[in-house]
Amino acid sequence: MNKKVKKLNFTYFARVWIIVVSIVNFGDSLQYFKDNSLLSRLIYTQTPHYANPVFGRIYGIFNFLLAALRFSCAVDIHNKSLYNLTLLSFALTFGNTFTEVVVFRTASVNFAILSNLALSGISVISLLFGFKFVCEEAATDLESDTFLRTKRS
Repeated sequence: MNKKVKKLNFTYFARVWIIVVSIVNFGDSLQYFKDNSLLSRLIYTQTPHYANPVFGRIYGIFNFLLAALRFSCAVDIHNKSLYNLTLLSFALTFGNTFTEVVVFRTASVNFAILSNLALSGISVISLLFGFKFVCEEAATDLESDTFLRTKRS
């Protein structure tokens, strides 16, 4: 299989994967706004008193921001800045979930925690693998880009 076909296959897989995860994040965001007790029942099961309604709304905004960032990356996957920020968002999500369970002991291992770790872990590994396919995109050709050509004149 030549390199161009591998690149197209990976970018297609990455776009679909990131869109699915961003849809999950958007759905989580709506749920956290609707039901403030969801955090204490699903994630912060060891310390439910930490998950108050204000924290639920902040967590909802955080998930909405993640969904918007990840959807933007899926739309423009060759944008290195968006790609790096999306990779960082998955790494931070994995680190946050892992430390809540292992270090702070505010969450216990359940389906919500394991799915969060699995989604973010798979995403970090696949996006790290994808650097060689996605970030090789050539610089913008000034002659074919009408916006840059008019701006340069």
